[in-house]
Amino acid sequence: MLNKAKQFLEENRLQPYNFLKNGTTEPMVFAWMPAVAIYFNDADGNQLEFITLLEGAGKPEMGVVTYEQWLEHN
Repeated sequence: MLNKAKQFLEENRLQPYNFLKNGTTEPMVFAWMPAVAIYFNDADGNQLEFITLLEGAGKPEMGVVTYEQWLEHN
């Protein structure tokens, strides 16, 4: 689902970015929830977020990690 969200944003000329704002569009996981999120600014400059809960128990000890890192540990 998140890959479709990134594609939708890019097709509509909206630049996705991640929680770290490190220049990548790699989704980040808030492991304590757990939830995966991607951000973008709308045409009016508002910061918006696509976020979805992930299955399974939270792992607060992991903090914020990439989605790929989350998958490696689950």
